Parts: sequence; structure tokens; C-alpha cells
Amino acid sequence: MHNRLREKCLFANIPTWEVALEMISNNNYDVILMDLQMPKMDGFQATIEIRENLKMDIPIMVCTTNSLVGEKSKSIALGMDDYITKPYTEKQLAHTILRYGAGNSNV
Repeated sequence: MHNRLREKCLFANIPTWEVALEMISNNNYDVILMDLQMPKMDGFQATIEIRENLKMDIPIMVCTTNSLVGEKSKSIALGMDDYITKPYTEKQLAHTILRYGAGNSNV
């Protein structure tokens, strides 16, 4: 992983969206890396939950294999801040995360 991210960031791999929403509510994260295809609650539903119900403006970055026409514009329209498709390089991911000031607290 990019040196700055390795030194400055705390990464949390969260098993379910119920746990994720609780952790997002109770912690100060710099950015959320979001997959669009997840069980129970997809990335679009999760973003709506974060934006509308939790009223949080934390940057949300989509990391997905979906590269369907319209997916990026739909993501941005729903309140996601950025969109990166797999496969991506470590450098591309680090650059995108750092664009949101990550490395100052938690990622």
C-alpha cells in the first residue's frame, strides 16, 4: 500500500452493513470505500442511508467491477463522491483516497 496511507490511515474491513452503519455513526472516518454489489444492502442503498438518514457528508468512493454505462453518473447523482473501477493499481487507489484528505484520521 502507498507509504502515506500505510503510515497515516486506519482501515476497517466491516463484515455487514448493520455493523458498518453503526461504525460510521460512531467514528470519524475520512472516506468510505464502497462496493456497489453487496448482500442485503447494495452501495446505492447504503449511500442513501448515509446521506439521508445519518445526515453525513463523509466522502464515499465507489470501488467496483461495474463499468456499465450510467453507473458512474447514477453513483454521483445519489451522493457518492468518486468512482474507480477494478482492476486498478495501488497507486490509482492511493491517489483517489488521498484526494479526499485521507491520512489525517481514519480511512
